[in-house]
Amino acid sequence: STTFTTLDGEDPEPQPCDAPTNLSASNITETSAEITWNGTASTYELKVNGGEAETLTTTSKSLTGLTANTAYTVEVRAICEDQQSAWVTTNFTTLEEVVTPEPCDAPTNLSANNITETSAEITWNGTASTYEFKLNGGEAETLTTTTKTLTGLTANTAYTVEVRSICEDQQSAWVTTNFTTL
Repeated sequence: STTFTTLDGEDPEPQPCDAPTNLSASNITETSAEITWNGTASTYELKVNGGEAETLTTTSKSLTGLTANTAYTVEVRAICEDQQSAWVTTNFTTLEEVVTPEPCDAPTNLSANNITETSAEITWNGTASTYEFKLNGGEAETLTTTTKTLTGLTANTAYTVEVRSICEDQQSAWVTTNFTTL
């Protein structure tokens, strides 16, 4: 004869819901990061900086639209049938935004025109909103135009004019021209 025992009808002990492992942030830029982890669950929840949990069915998440030079905390937990694992956490900081300044182009076509015994008109081309102007290496004068009328000059005298562009936090090289009054 054979003997056997019947089950008592109770559910077997639930399997533990293992927390994700090796949670990390990589490929970090000014505005994005790749979050990866290892795990055997079919579903995970992910939170960024304690925000709303997002349900995922993969072991990675690309974060985009982040703010440059900012610290972030990412939490991930596994979701098993009727339970969840503990949260695991990683931290990272996005890269600082590198701002490349626009070049500060030097003035072009600097010339002296309408020269008389005591005056000359200096003109140049440029896209800057401000320029510095020097006559014979003297004190720099700030101008917001691309012309400068010189008066009170001495007849039959050589003059040197220098002009440079002034941009936000930089300036161009000086551009020079020479002329002689009549």
